[in-house]
Amino acid sequence: MPPAPNEKSPLLKELNVASLEDPQASQGATAWELRVLLIPYFWPKTWGLRLRVFISFSFMFLSRGSRILAPLFLKEATNTISESQFTRIPIFAIAMYCVTLFGFAAAKQLQTYLYMVVKQHAYQDVAAKVPDSHAEFVLYGSLRADLFGHLHSLSMNYHLTKKTGKVLRCLDRGSTSTDNIVNVIFFRLLPTFVELVVVSIVFIFSFKEKILSIVTIIGVILYVVITAMGTRI
Repeated sequence: MPPAPNEKSPLLKELNVASLEDPQASQGATAWELRVLLIPYFWPKTWGLRLRVFISFSFMFLSRGSRILAPLFLKEATNTISESQFTRIPIFAIAMYCVTLFGFAAAKQLQTYLYMVVKQHAYQDVAAKVPDSHAEFVLYGSLRADLFGHLHSLSMNYHLTKKTGKVLRCLDRGSTSTDNIVNVIFFRLLPTFVELVVVSIVFIFSFKEKILSIVTIIGVILYVVITAMGTRI
């Protein structure tokens, strides 16, 4: 029996699937699954990339340490000039202040440059991963099966109205999410908290300012919480 004039073909009818604009809640990745995804970023297959990872993290800690030491040398230079009424020039303190500032900028750029290659290889490994273990097979097989099933459950009308770009955008966000986790957690949050602890120790033992240390810790924690709530990290 032919369909009515105003009735759509079954191929053009929208199926009752989860919309990309209003996605249904799904169970997030477990800690074990997240570990499997992050392995290529910290322990690549080749020793050359592993050496790059080690050197990159070394430069990261060097840059953080240089940024902490720079104000201390500036303090030493300022105190020497003030106490001597400009009769003494603290050449060593000024030189070390310049060296630490340059070391901070140079180490940060070298860390970004060296780790860029590691991230590119890790991105390719995650995108085209061949499971080596049962856990990896379950994780990657589940991700690919869900993606394959969702794309083929969309109706023809969905693709004819040119909504495929939304699918591609969601795929791109998913493929770069692991890279964002590495950047935010391991290259920003964790080093910042380590630096916060070191700066607090400097405030307590070098400047004898416990209140300033407490205010600094509270301020950084509030900043992280408010930023996470505002941006929905």
